[in-house]
Amino acid sequence: MTLLEYSDRLKIFQNRKCVAEYPLPADGVKNQRFSPEGMPLPRYQPRHRKRPTDEEQKRLRAMAPAVDAYLDFVLKEEGRLQRHRFIRELFALSNRMPVSVFIPAIERALRYRIASLQTIERIALLYAQTELLPCSSAPIHPGA
Repeated sequence: MTLLEYSDRLKIFQNRKCVAEYPLPADGVKNQRFSPEGMPLPRYQPRHRKRPTDEEQKRLRAMAPAVDAYLDFVLKEEGRLQRHRFIRELFALSNRMPVSVFIPAIERALRYRIASLQTIERIALLYAQTELLPCSSAPIHPGA
């Protein structure tokens, strides 16, 4: 058997006779399912399919202007970080903590140009600990 790939179709030959011909998808089609005419689509999605982070990024930007400015800063650092992974992990971090802790942590990270999620998490932990401390001190009884 011989398989020949043309720009718009595949042809399968056996003993110099064309036994099957399949049209190919349009040029530039990637990560989509397709099958020959009259055949069902494959059951599984392609591997290594890109999952965009537009929704997570939109939700993060809507939280506060500081988060929007921070994302602008971080996404300019193209070569130093994995963009989609960073956005997903930052979004997950924002879901794990209250907004009253997350936003000041992001403001501080922006002020000091921090692009490390571990550092942002430590800053948020610091803010969470100071937020949970009582505002007034407990009364001390003399002689007790």
